[in-house]
Amino acid sequence: MLAVHCGIGRHLPGIDKLCSQAVKERDTVKAVMCLESDPRTNCGIGSSLTEDGQVECEGAYMQSENMLFGAVGALSNSKHPSLLSKKLVESTNNDNLIWPMVLVGKGAGEFAVKMDVPTCSQSELISDSGEVARKKAKLQLEQFDTVGALRISETGECEASISSGGILLKKRGRLGHSTVFGAGIWAEQRKDIDMSVCMTLSGCGECIMKTHMAEKIANDLFNNPEAISIQTIESSVQRNFVESPLLAAYSEPVKKLGGLVGVRKDGLFELVAFHNSHALPLAYSSGPTTKRRTLQGSDKHFVYEAFTINT
Repeated sequence: MLAVHCGIGRHLPGIDKLCSQAVKERDTVKAVMCLESDPRTNCGIGSSLTEDGQVECEGAYMQSENMLFGAVGALSNSKHPSLLSKKLVESTNNDNLIWPMVLVGKGAGEFAVKMDVPTCSQSELISDSGEVARKKAKLQLEQFDTVGALRISETGECEASISSGGILLKKRGRLGHSTVFGAGIWAEQRKDIDMSVCMTLSGCGECIMKTHMAEKIANDLFNNPEAISIQTIESSVQRNFVESPLLAAYSEPVKKLGGLVGVRKDGLFELVAFHNSHALPLAYSSGPTTKRRTLQGSDKHFVYEAFTINT
């Protein structure tokens, strides 16, 4: 199973078709790279600008094998933080040093060059044409559109990838939830109960970081393996996000969360989508076919939908 989303909020036309195109890559990171290459998204070359007109991307990758995690932030010389994050994970066991999980700024940029990840100039990242830029600007005030992809294999190995350009007019050096372990993505396989969970989340980065939502949702699913997944996720979001005292300082319009959760139990696959915003465009593979969907929602409450996946 492979699934992709383009984040929660309001989006330009055709984003659901872009999700379908990304799924056809049949690879988690390549799917996100497809999204990073399209200026209609808030990642890679479509990233939001900082308050001084620069692009600082971020992204992360996590795999169930050894639960390895890698992330990059404040990256300004590459449109593919998703690929660079995976390179960071792949480099983890190359020597006996304690390898970093997160690289930011100049260090992340230098690592991109070292790993032969395609680099570019700031002008290439700021690539919106006039009409696309105008339309995106109207949307971004109510947009939390971190993109992501997840995959679960037939035998339960799983991985997740995430990428974001951050919030519009952010401070230079600001890091979002992509770079925090347990916040924006998760990938874990527990062979003793024949269950795997992976996810990629979008929303207000500060809220997601404070609540560690990805890890919280995953633990609730693993602790209730016999329960219906969508009900467990709904309960987890209500308890750990909606009612969390950690978010008391944030107004309701800011407390946005959504994304995709993939679950494999006893050989059966399920995908759950949820959010509390305008919409969540997504696509997923089900057997030999690719299906796309835009889950419409409301700013006033969460919506949830589950999809049974054929393999």
